[in-house]
Amino acid sequence: MQAHGFRNNPVFLDYHERLIRAFGERYAGKPEIDHVDIGSVGCWGEWNTACCGSSEALCAQYLPTETNKLRITGWYFRSFPGTPLVMLVGGLKEYAASKGAGWRGDCFGDYGMFEPTWNHMVDVYEPAVQIPVVGNAWKAGPVQFEVCGVMQDWYDLGFDIDRILQKGLDWHMTVLNAKSSPVPAAWRPKVDAFLKKLGYRFVLRELTHTTEARPGGSLTLRSLWENKGVAPIYHPWPLAYRLRSNADQVVATWKSTANLMSWLPGTHEVDEVVTIPSDVPAATYALDVAILTEDALITHVELAIGGKRPDKWYPVSEVTIKN
Repeated sequence: MQAHGFRNNPVFLDYHERLIRAFGERYAGKPEIDHVDIGSVGCWGEWNTACCGSSEALCAQYLPTETNKLRITGWYFRSFPGTPLVMLVGGLKEYAASKGAGWRGDCFGDYGMFEPTWNHMVDVYEPAVQIPVVGNAWKAGPVQFEVCGVMQDWYDLGFDIDRILQKGLDWHMTVLNAKSSPVPAAWRPKVDAFLKKLGYRFVLRELTHTTEARPGGSLTLRSLWENKGVAPIYHPWPLAYRLRSNADQVVATWKSTANLMSWLPGTHEVDEVVTIPSDVPAATYALDVAILTEDALITHVELAIGGKRPDKWYPVSEVTIKN
């Protein structure tokens, strides 16, 4: 055993890297993977030594040297290109955020779960977001939290749910792990309202377009969107338009050039000029919009507007094609 523990043993590090690389080869870029936690260091992979008790000798086995922490973090970035990453607040959060990762905390809502004079919300998370690179990390990578205990514990302890949920929004949270535990009934309306602001929430405010066109001609589309959430999306999911007949036959589909990953909270205008396929029959068609998966094969994101069809496309207007 080396003086700094097995985490720094060359053999262990070699296998550690190979494991991360193997996970990357299998899962990097997969549409079913939302994000990956840089989480194979320390107790429970959470960059701490909380599981080793008071034994300094035992705790020394759980954490690599600073140099090896950097190496391990780098393995994740190399193994998961294009996949959003998050770093626990107790890890190398500044370094990871500087490379485009988001961050996470594993005791959200703690305003006195363990000690009356110390808690995670005030003494850990608040100082973290005051570091500019961490506080702005949400613009490039997701902010994820795990509840401290469960919400029922907060209720029983008399915690202020409004204060807790507002902090989540202030910190631009996208993912909340509530541990599959019921929400106290008295808090359900507040939590439901919170969920409508968590992460992204896209509303189509206006759409103006050419009302008539010819096969082979152009169609001009101008739309105004609002992200009413507190964060952008972190995957290149494309905005799309299509023309659909009264018989539900799709005669044309276009992907927008808009980069939805840049849609921070607020309004966004999109101008498009698309070409009508030359073989589209003359008729009046429904103009639908949707956000698709990265491969543009199926719809993916539900919009915060009415009219959703079973296929998650939204009819918003009509276009007439004339010969």
